[in-house]
Amino acid sequence: MVLAVLRKHSGSILVKILMGLLILSFAAWGVSDVLSPKGGDRVVATVGERSIDAVEVERQVESEIRRMRELLGPRFDREQARAFGLHKAVLDRIVREAVLDQAASRLGLVATDAEVRAEIEANPAFKGPLGSFDRNRFQQVLMASGLNEAGYTALLRRSIIVQAMTESALASLPAPKVLAEALYRERGEKRVAETVVVADAAQIVAAAPSDDELVAFHKDNAARFTAPEYRALTVARLDAGDLARDVAVSEEDLKHAYDARAGEFDQPERRTLQQMVLRDEETAKKAAAALARGADFAKTAVEIAKMDAAAVDLGALARDQVPADLAEAVFSLAPNAVSAPLKTPLGWHIVKVVGIEAPRKRALAEVRAQLSQDVARDKALDGLVGLANRFEDALGGGATIEDAAQGVGARVLRVAAIDARGLGPDGKPPAEAGLPPADLLAQVAFATAEKSESPLTEMGEHGYFALRVDKIIPPALKPLADIRAEAIALWRSQKLAEKSKAEAEALAAAVKGGEALKAAAAKRKLAPSETPALGRDGGKTISPAAAQALFALAAPGEVVVARDKDGYRVLRLVSIAPADPAADAEGAATFARDVAQSLGGDLRAALEAALRREMSVKINEANLDRIFR
Repeated sequence: MVLAVLRKHSGSILVKILMGLLILSFAAWGVSDVLSPKGGDRVVATVGERSIDAVEVERQVESEIRRMRELLGPRFDREQARAFGLHKAVLDRIVREAVLDQAASRLGLVATDAEVRAEIEANPAFKGPLGSFDRNRFQQVLMASGLNEAGYTALLRRSIIVQAMTESALASLPAPKVLAEALYRERGEKRVAETVVVADAAQIVAAAPSDDELVAFHKDNAARFTAPEYRALTVARLDAGDLARDVAVSEEDLKHAYDARAGEFDQPERRTLQQMVLRDEETAKKAAAALARGADFAKTAVEIAKMDAAAVDLGALARDQVPADLAEAVFSLAPNAVSAPLKTPLGWHIVKVVGIEAPRKRALAEVRAQLSQDVARDKALDGLVGLANRFEDALGGGATIEDAAQGVGARVLRVAAIDARGLGPDGKPPAEAGLPPADLLAQVAFATAEKSESPLTEMGEHGYFALRVDKIIPPALKPLADIRAEAIALWRSQKLAEKSKAEAEALAAAVKGGEALKAAAAKRKLAPSETPALGRDGGKTISPAAAQALFALAAPGEVVVARDKDGYRVLRLVSIAPADPAADAEGAATFARDVAQSLGGDLRAALEAALRREMSVKINEANLDRIFR
């Protein structure tokens, strides 16, 4: 259906413009047109006719943070998310979807229920032990992903349309034959070489240098033994969490907050439901007839709908938790009533209302604990702004960072030494509890002059910090006495490598002079070998560096020396086997498809960039940054 519509519109001005832009637009573009924030404006971006609100971005950011915590652990917080640019990545994804959605809408593209259903049934994630679509598995996966049926089908429908639009636009763009064959010949070429490894470990050097040699080595390799610049800091921290613990919340405060947020405590009508899902209308009618004769709902779901008994009960759901295609009918039923068969993109549904919970408002007593925490936090945040202003005023008036902190009850912390990476001399972040993230601390510290205070800087969701650079410790060569063992080990390693390289180069010179590699190697009690046919990566036989050196040789008989793992390798090129596309039609065709796919990805990106320019994407950076405040 989608492809048919595209073909129908292939002569339209819009499609011609898009294809023209596709061909011309190979360069990536940057998001520009930064807007200035206006009052209470919460718009983070505009894409053509659509406005993207901060609420939408924040919701998806929070979802991504939860997902990242599952991967990285509970310590992944909002500050780390901001440092990773997560909010910008999420917004870019939303903008991309909006651009493609609007382009698809302009072309009048739709995805039919049959296409949606086919995609769902073909998804391996939704298949059961027998390899066919399993509704129970489908519902389990959606539940684990925090999606309902209606939300998932809407996302899938959009994905089908967008994928069809971009893929069909590029379907007639195969890789040029000359390019594909040239790349095939280069990538597929194989080479065989005679080779000898001269190992570092086989060399003999002194166990340690003399004192004079070690002193000279230490001096000559000063860069290897030089400690980076460190900075000693005094840090003042203002945190809403600290303040909230000391905030008193009165009964009047709670009642006022409860009244102000009354809408949040409204609990809508909820219905306890049972559901069976049937594949076709005929089976649905059969199940409905059985229920009309008085059959048990759960038993009918198992026998006729072939459902797992555990999947029949849906529990208590509000209207917005029920798929839109079912909600109106389900919430019109009386208690213990059963619906007629209802069709959705996922099949035919019959729903029974087991019970109804009337809408109600949760009493203050039910929400007291959470409300008390929220009020204390809000008061602390309000107070924090005032404290921050007082702190800055004190610093501006000449107070030390310690005096300014004492005046507002802020904590003062000391950092003995931190480098530009946020690490101390032990290679670890400072261990003092309560410090900002090490990378943020280092960033501010290395932007502040010695004996000066930094501006007050945000720390996480509800805090600030300022610091003074007490001392700059310049880069310094570590005393030889402190790193003697390290220096000796490095000296010995370097000497072994020098000897193995010299021996490998002498061997290569003998071969270049006309001596056979096997004979030259035998004189040095080395074991030569012949490699199998190697590709450009060297496989598991030689290192990538040695493979690169081998493939740089012009003709058989040439010799090269390359570093390989723990020694040096001498390689003499024996033969070159070109890759012939004509001799491997199937392999060449597969490679050409891969090249076309790669080119298609580049062109698809160019198409999206062209659409973004045409739709005038604008980003409000100030409102985007406020998401993390």
